[in-house]
Amino acid sequence: MGVIDRRILVLALARFADTIGNGILVVLIPAYLTSGFVSLSFNIFEFGFTEATLVGVSVSTYALVSAGTQRYAGRLSDWFAYRKGFVALGLALIGGADFLYPFVGGFPGIVLLRAVQGLGAALSLPASMAIVNEFTKAGDRGGDIGLFNAVRLSGYVVGPLVAGGILSGGPYAVPLSDGAISVSRFALAFVVAGSVVAVSILLVALFVPEPDEQMSRERSSLSLRVFGNQQLFHPIFALGATTFLLSVTVDLFVPIQRLVNQRLGQSQAMFSAEYAALMIAVIVLLIPAGKASDRFGRRVFILAGAAALTPAVFVQAYITSPVLMVAARFLQGGALAIAFSPSLAFAGDLANAGESGSWLAIITTTYGLGRACGPLVGGVLGDISYQLPFFVGSVLALVALGLVVTQVKKPANSADTV
Repeated sequence: MGVIDRRILVLALARFADTIGNGILVVLIPAYLTSGFVSLSFNIFEFGFTEATLVGVSVSTYALVSAGTQRYAGRLSDWFAYRKGFVALGLALIGGADFLYPFVGGFPGIVLLRAVQGLGAALSLPASMAIVNEFTKAGDRGGDIGLFNAVRLSGYVVGPLVAGGILSGGPYAVPLSDGAISVSRFALAFVVAGSVVAVSILLVALFVPEPDEQMSRERSSLSLRVFGNQQLFHPIFALGATTFLLSVTVDLFVPIQRLVNQRLGQSQAMFSAEYAALMIAVIVLLIPAGKASDRFGRRVFILAGAAALTPAVFVQAYITSPVLMVAARFLQGGALAIAFSPSLAFAGDLANAGESGSWLAIITTTYGLGRACGPLVGGVLGDISYQLPFFVGSVLALVALGLVVTQVKKPANSADTV
């Protein structure tokens, strides 16, 4: 990879600010729902839903709406040929909802705002990835996509720390010209989250140019290409399925958090460290994995990631030491990073001119769906057996490996990049 493209770096920093805001919500929304500020009494408990279930619904709503609409949003950004507009609109929905949370007093309102933010994510992410794809050359695509995602995802490390710091205090006195007003810790956290998203919008509007590449204005079908010509599945379908299977494993152990802590004899803080270990590995390895795929080919790294993920997940079923669990989660994150950047670059290589938004959305959509399904799978299987979520996760990684071996082939129009 050559000199870093300033446009990509600025876009990455803008999305970093945005993900700080989203990272704040990861901690803030569950705490807000269980704080007493939000009414959960609207006869829903008559149907047997617990407080924890309602928190899960609010988390899943964002992921499911985002994943369910990304494909359409990506195609629309291709057709209208206005990537920046989709990024800005998506960020505006996310940030606007942040400012509205303090005024919502019931659970349905929270779910509605989470759905709006999921739509905002769907509008902004495929368009952002398309901008990166169109600013890069094939030989640099893996490294540039790795850089973008590494910087962007770092916000999910910073955001929860910011939220934790704000929530540990309060109420806060905000000085005004004629005195001061008292602001609750939740209100302040929501305002901070919305404010950093506003910074993101400004960075995009002022410093990220619209790509010059001619967009495709054909009203092409939104249907996913499933079957291929030379093998059973089309490579983009196989890449999407592989991404889904691998991403399901990320949060498998979140619903069985209490069981994990009991088995390992650890505190909540240690569990948080184990969770963070995966994300840190992803951030650290996205760039080198992407750059290496530019030089040595995409497919070999996707294969290596799926192969490494299988034992990394499987061994977690038998670990009894917190330190070893941190190590296993770090290995799991590294395996995901090795597969994810090359997969996005591969999708960009496959896309026709002006269609990168819809093609890259397949990878981001399946990743989001996998992340949404992981906690559900882990929770159901964890009720049966502590080890079962990890066993099933390792099997899913094996299936993904088989898909890459048999169905992900080098495109005919590509030379050395895949």
